[in-house]
Amino acid sequence: MAKWMGRYPRETHAGHQFYRIPARDWREHLRGLGINKTVEGDETAEDDILHPVFPLDPKLEFPSSPPLEDAGIFVKSGIAQHTVWTRSNGNAPPFTFPNFKGFSAIQLALFTEDDWYGECFQVLEAHGWTKCGDLVDSLLAKVIDAEGVDTIEAAKTKYGTEWTSYILELAARHFTEPLSRLWYVANMKSLYYCHYDDLRLGYLWCEYRVKMRYELFALKHIEVTEKNRESGLKGGQADKRRARYDTLNSLALKRMDSMLVASDRERLRTAKAMAREYDAKTDEPLFSNGLKPLSDSWYRDWISHFLVSLRNTK
Repeated sequence: MAKWMGRYPRETHAGHQFYRIPARDWREHLRGLGINKTVEGDETAEDDILHPVFPLDPKLEFPSSPPLEDAGIFVKSGIAQHTVWTRSNGNAPPFTFPNFKGFSAIQLALFTEDDWYGECFQVLEAHGWTKCGDLVDSLLAKVIDAEGVDTIEAAKTKYGTEWTSYILELAARHFTEPLSRLWYVANMKSLYYCHYDDLRLGYLWCEYRVKMRYELFALKHIEVTEKNRESGLKGGQADKRRARYDTLNSLALKRMDSMLVASDRERLRTAKAMAREYDAKTDEPLFSNGLKPLSDSWYRDWISHFLVSLRNTK
């Protein structure tokens, strides 16, 4: 990621972080790259650009790098938990406990079709989409209304005896919340029986199980982490405010006589000058937010606080 983006604020949307970049700065960046082609209206657009933040990844280990644990035929590393076949499966070498030397992925009991099919069956029954495994008439009627009168015959022609699984896919598209439990189940059946998309099916089944096992805990952790972050930011802002006030108080006390007799405009000018002089001598400027200097309103608030504190000390 270009370093210049790091000076812009970050914000989170849909679980991803983005840099908020002013439209003018973005256009200048593109021109610097020799990209001058613009869409009509781009030159005057003032909407900020949201550019995704891509964290650095050395590609060496997972971020958490949890240790491997084993107990008989069960192995665990972080949230990855598996049963390992004790006998050779396919071309994989024999695998025995204890003191094993390792195992191959083909020896993992990743996909038990009975478990997967049973889960799909029960979820579809619970939602009333099937009864004893057969599609209910009311669902068929809704799909026909949404897709057309020829939908059922077209599905039978294309997918043969597995046509009902395709109808589930269409029903999920029209009548479920995307990425809901019912949506996963209906689409997985279609992937397996109609599209033969083992890779996509395996990914969604894994994601489904992770959502069942860990999502509540993960979301709670994210909520707690975000609250702690916000509390830290508030605390950090308070600390920075105190540091700014204390620093300006110290500098202003050296000019106390002139500060007392000066006009409001002169006090403001003096306060901003003291702040600039201080920041010029330090590697980490105190009297700015990023690249933006503090507002006149902030300095007026400080002046009021400073004058009150002087009166209270007399």
